[in-house]
Amino acid sequence: MTEKDLVGHVPNIFQQNAHFVAQMRERLGRATMLSHVPEAGRPRFFQVNDARVLRLLDRVAELSATAPTLDNLVGFEWVEIAPIVTGRLVTGHEPSVDVVPHTSDPSALARFCMLSAPDVPPIQIDVSTLTAISLVALNAKLIATGIAKAIDADGVTIIGINAQLRLQAAIDPIRLLIVGGRTVALSGIERLVALAHAGANRALCSVSYGYGVDALAHFPTVEREVIDSPRPPMIVDFLDSSLSVRLPARIQRTVITASIAAMSTG
Repeated sequence: MTEKDLVGHVPNIFQQNAHFVAQMRERLGRATMLSHVPEAGRPRFFQVNDARVLRLLDRVAELSATAPTLDNLVGFEWVEIAPIVTGRLVTGHEPSVDVVPHTSDPSALARFCMLSAPDVPPIQIDVSTLTAISLVALNAKLIATGIAKAIDADGVTIIGINAQLRLQAAIDPIRLLIVGGRTVALSGIERLVALAHAGANRALCSVSYGYGVDALAHFPTVEREVIDSPRPPMIVDFLDSSLSVRLPARIQRTVITASIAAMSTG
């Protein structure tokens, strides 16, 4: 990848401090010096057979926007991490090693791979602005509402509104695409890298076989000739400090805001 290619993907990439810019420029073009890896894009696949993981996948499939059809073949499988080809630049936050579950617990590992967070962290709530702030992506669902009326001493009617929301970690599977005989990561790449750093050798992934409807929203952004090259970018490359650069980034937050519409009564 050239400097122009990199700017095309991330326009502000060279607006970092001089130290990181120098590191990035030093690593551009390194792929041309790497040896051919026959197993690139050809990881091993393993069947899901743990009952707890299968129950989680039932929930994920139920809440997913698309269902498997003959034109949209999707499956959930454990996939060997190291040979997976990266189909996008990693520009999100890599989870810290301390939040990566122990690899001997398939249920915890599956939740890490399928959800925005294994457990919803503490949520900051601002009552005055009706907002909730979370460090992970959440789904909000209104489960109950209530209206109570009271008349104060001056004869003014006061209406109180009670609304109950259920906040859950968002369904966010690690997505892979199999096309042209190669397995390419489309989303959740940061989690694949974190798992590899923690010593995990496999991840539970949503695997698309060809360019089905589910893959269109997560299309590869790395050029096809790069993905099909004898030495494409792989997950294992992020473990090599001579090929990767760690950049400082702002903490991402999810903000959920509620609003109240004015009503008039006769």
